[in-house]
Amino acid sequence: MDFNEFAYAGKKQRTKTVILSLVATMIGASATVGLAGRTAAIGFPSFWWLACGSVGLLLQAALLSKKIKDLDAGTLPELAEKTISKTAGSLIAIIIVVSWVGIVAAQFVAAGSLISSLLQTDPALTQERIKRTNTIILVALWAILTLYTIYGGQISVVKTDVIQALLILIGIVLSFLYVFCFTQNTSYFNNTPGFSNSLVFKEIQLFNSKFGIMDLINLMFITGGTYFLGPDIISRNIVSKDSNTAKKAAWVSAIFLLIFSLIITLLALWGAVYFNRNGNPLLQIMINVLPFSIRILLIIGLISTLLSSADTSLINASVIAEVNIFRGENTRRTRIIVLIISTLALFLALHNQNIISLFLLSYSIYSPGIVFPLSFAIIFYKKRKINKTIWYIGVICGSAAGILNALPISAFNWEYLPLAGMGFSLITSILSVIV
Repeated sequence: MDFNEFAYAGKKQRTKTVILSLVATMIGASATVGLAGRTAAIGFPSFWWLACGSVGLLLQAALLSKKIKDLDAGTLPELAEKTISKTAGSLIAIIIVVSWVGIVAAQFVAAGSLISSLLQTDPALTQERIKRTNTIILVALWAILTLYTIYGGQISVVKTDVIQALLILIGIVLSFLYVFCFTQNTSYFNNTPGFSNSLVFKEIQLFNSKFGIMDLINLMFITGGTYFLGPDIISRNIVSKDSNTAKKAAWVSAIFLLIFSLIITLLALWGAVYFNRNGNPLLQIMINVLPFSIRILLIIGLISTLLSSADTSLINASVIAEVNIFRGENTRRTRIIVLIISTLALFLALHNQNIISLFLLSYSIYSPGIVFPLSFAIIFYKKRKINKTIWYIGVICGSAAGILNALPISAFNWEYLPLAGMGFSLITSILSVIV
């Protein structure tokens, strides 16, 4: 297999394939198990997590999709190389590779949560044995993911994405229909007096005491930014056969993501209300409410989509490291990088069990330093001269804000520090095209 096939799936994928691959990439740990856990903590406003992603993707379709495809780059950092300089590409590549280890780790953590929930249904297993078994299975999943990514590269990722997207869609939709339309006629539901779907709908509110306007603004920029100009999302643009395919896939996927956000949030909210916010509501529904056939479909769908998002992030980070850091197109070395990144992600997953925190950690390093500077560079390419000094300052200081926020130093643990860094990079991006 040549490097073009391994790294970019030949850049010849059609619209339906790109849409399903993009869907499978977006609906990973944060959009399923992670969002459900967040719903138990803050209620319906967890809807904004994917809704902000949808807004980011819509803006990408309107402003960037065609421009990015026309630049004919192989990676997101290569866009910086074409519009700014090779140094800019290397800088952005380092930021992506470092931060994307956390994204892959989050998928492993979600898989671990799913496995642990299933194991806990066996009363014969002690907590220590569950933990040990969970670790063994996590290592097995890591091995499977790493091996098939090493073997097939981007082309195998795209092909499996199509199947994985369909599996999770079927599992989530059937689960949603069952709990909202059929549970009230079952004996299990009748054993819980006083509960009805109306209790769930009464809790629908876009903001509450645990999630306010500032939280939305923070989420819109930090999380939404990765959908607007993130390496995994842009990789689906790169594998598209032409700019019309890339733009259409972004539009359709954005609308789908908004609908999916509503469905998964309502499903999680149902579980949160029904189980009094005890445990992850999606996993509670899966184990205690769904009939066997739908439960199996959901389990298969969840495992599939977790692996789908993980392999996309893994291959993209590895290709970026090879092309934009090592400056080569060596398939063998890229495979070694896949192994290294996946192993680092596994160790991080075993030491940090919070899915959303892993995503926010990665996004907080990536978005503040890259989203505005690179988007300005793309939009104004060949239209205005970019002041490179100011541009570099924005990238470095923006990402530094996210890194400082991640350090265990109380002086830097301000939740809006990454947002402030992003505001600074916006100002420098504007200045870079007018000074």
